[in-house]
Amino acid sequence: MNVLKLVFYNAYDKVTLKFTFAPKEAKVEIHSDCIKTLGNILQDLVEYIGV
Repeated sequence: MNVLKLVFYNAYDKVTLKFTFAPKEAKVEIHSDCIKTLGNILQDLVEYIGV
């Protein structure tokens, strides 16, 4: 069974989202001046892992 783990980091001027979906991992860094919506991020993740 695959597990999707979402880790959210907030470091001052940027937000880092780390996705782990065995066996692939994706890391998305979003700067405060160009934040994407969470929906778009999840859509990109789905395309990345090919679900």
